[in-house]
Amino acid sequence: MGKLKNSIKSYVKSLMRLYQQVKAESTTIQAANTSGDNLVFATGFDKSGTTWLMDILNWHPDITCRGSGQIFNFYKDTHFLAERGGHGVFVKNTIEARWFGMGGKVWFDEKAVEANFRDFVAASFERFNVKGSKYVGDKSTVQDIGLIRKLYPNAKIICMVRDARDVAVSFAFHFKRGNSNKFNDDGTFQETYLKQVMEAWCAYSQHIRNNSSDNLLKIVKYEDMLVNPDSIIAEIYQFMNVGTDDKLVNKVVRETSFENVSGGRKSGEEDQNSYFRKGMVGDWMNHFGDREKEIIKQIGGEEIIHWSYEKDLNW
Repeated sequence: MGKLKNSIKSYVKSLMRLYQQVKAESTTIQAANTSGDNLVFATGFDKSGTTWLMDILNWHPDITCRGSGQIFNFYKDTHFLAERGGHGVFVKNTIEARWFGMGGKVWFDEKAVEANFRDFVAASFERFNVKGSKYVGDKSTVQDIGLIRKLYPNAKIICMVRDARDVAVSFAFHFKRGNSNKFNDDGTFQETYLKQVMEAWCAYSQHIRNNSSDNLLKIVKYEDMLVNPDSIIAEIYQFMNVGTDDKLVNKVVRETSFENVSGGRKSGEEDQNSYFRKGMVGDWMNHFGDREKEIIKQIGGEEIIHWSYEKDLNW
């Protein structure tokens, strides 16, 4: 009889532990603010400093930022920069599932699936908030700002912008490091590549501009951050409503500097095998001739002027 009582007690204790675990999980999900008050999304075109931005955010004790989830992708599946995952695939796969067509649609529709995805993302962010930060979020390139705002009306969004010409150069070397060559045999850029990148950059540039009136969106230029990192980092933290004391800002400047993350190289010192290749402004002038300039002017000249990288097309 004693052994049976002990077994029952042990079983009850295990059930209580399971209950507490489930309760904790439930509390975590409920605590995830699905309006986005505690969420931040860091984005921008590829090779525009989004990883740098993620590190700046994550160094602050009140912010946890991870990457790259590619949750709200701007480009669709047919685009050469499309990430086949995240929101679009989740919603599409659920709705097109055999179960949904046969029985699921009795209780669910696309809005319900999207709401479920919204809550799922918010809860997942909170689960990975190991620092217990005030804000938690994702860094991914070319995210759909409008879709983020639709699902999380109170989330903060920070978007990096960089000169398209430097983006094109940096991106080509990034592809080369991944064994996808974008150069001709003579070292010049492939015309198809330049056109694709410029068209993609322009499309996302216009997307940013279309959302620029959003008072919970902050636009940061890569070039400004490279020249005045301390003031820009302080601005980012002010936007996030977290502490901006000089000691912290100076530490983050040091820890996230190109020299530190590249292993000691100065800005402008190149290592083509490194993710942090060169870290400079105006590298395009070392690579583009008249042919490349003309392609870029025709496709993205006006967008480059809009961001004040040039005053006119006479460059």
